[in-house]
Amino acid sequence: MRVYFSHILLFTCAAMLLGMGTAYAQLLPERKLVRQGNELYYGDMSDPYYLFLMIMGEVEEPTLGAKIPGQVMIQIVSPVDGTIWKQKVVKSLYEAFDLGTAWLERANKSTK
Repeated sequence: MRVYFSHILLFTCAAMLLGMGTAYAQLLPERKLVRQGNELYYGDMSDPYYLFLMIMGEVEEPTLGAKIPGQVMIQIVSPVDGTIWKQKVVKSLYEAFDLGTAWLERANKSTK
């Protein structure tokens, strides 16, 4: 189930990155994915934590003929006071969402 969900998340995010301006997609009824520029937010602001991703660098993909995220910062953030629970920089958007969603689940379960 997690691999399938990660693929859906990746394709939705890729579609958002190819678009212009602010993008919004509803992936699960309780969680939302919002993009503003190079920043992505995933989660529910009523939960103890949400996932914040910042695209820090892009690489040219020769088969697609487009730039794709090359370096992404992951943060699990509290919407109440903005404290960062966990942070890491990874090499791809897929890895960022895969690790970030696992962290988000763990963080939200640990506070309930």
